[in-house]
Amino acid sequence: MPSAWSACLPFPPEVIDAIAELVLERVRAELAPTQPVPPLLSVDEAAELIRAKRLRIYDLLSSGRLTRHKDGSRVLVSREELIQLIAPSLPTVS
Repeated sequence: MPSAWSACLPFPPEVIDAIAELVLERVRAELAPTQPVPPLLSVDEAAELIRAKRLRIYDLLSSGRLTRHKDGSRVLVSREELIQLIAPSLPTVS
């Protein structure tokens, strides 16, 4: 489907589409995370993720709404479980 730009540019629509695809690939590559996302978070990381205080994470752990994972003396929280817990309260985009 020709766009408004194709009438202004002296290139065939196939060339414009190919350029657009290349630009899209580069943008996606730039926006992609460069480091793997860890499945477990420290209490500080979990609090930062949901923009809450550490005490909120400990309250969720104590109430059983989050599962406590231990690594020695460190308390860890599942990123997926935390996101599922807060997902219902997230605003919907319309």
